[in-house]
Amino acid sequence: MNTTALATGDRYKDEVQRQWDRDACGSHYVKEAEAGTLEFYLEAEKYRYGHYAPWMPKVMEFDQFAGKKVLEVGAGMGTDHAQFAKHGAITTDYDLSSGHLAHAKRNFELRGLKGEFVHGDGEQMPFPDNTFDCVYSNGVIHHTPNTQSVIDEMYRVLKPGGRIIIMVY
Repeated sequence: MNTTALATGDRYKDEVQRQWDRDACGSHYVKEAEAGTLEFYLEAEKYRYGHYAPWMPKVMEFDQFAGKKVLEVGAGMGTDHAQFAKHGAITTDYDLSSGHLAHAKRNFELRGLKGEFVHGDGEQMPFPDNTFDCVYSNGVIHHTPNTQSVIDEMYRVLKPGGRIIIMVY
């Protein structure tokens, strides 16, 4: 995948970008399919929801946001992001890793899904206040040097009465 580093001025963020650009999250679980094919993304999805976390589709509420605007901070290869889109959400993927964005775009393209893909730093989001009905992030924000800034940004872009769904490990 083509990658373009975001100039952050932060050595830690730069290393995080390099890590995820080199090794797309979840790709090591794919054993059979060729990278970048529909089968590749479907194999990653099958492992994620069939073996790794079968509870995830229900707990993460992928099917609860049809017609609503969902922002995912750090969608990786787009596996969870695709679940929101398949259920009718209007999706935006915001990721520090251009490699992840390229994977997520490809995943959506191969599935015939629509979404927006934005390269940027979760500590400084370009979206107006009160933009999204749901902000979702799974296994991402603890990789930031200032996690509180990301959380503050999530609340800023969330519509009143909206929902934030976060998982960290």
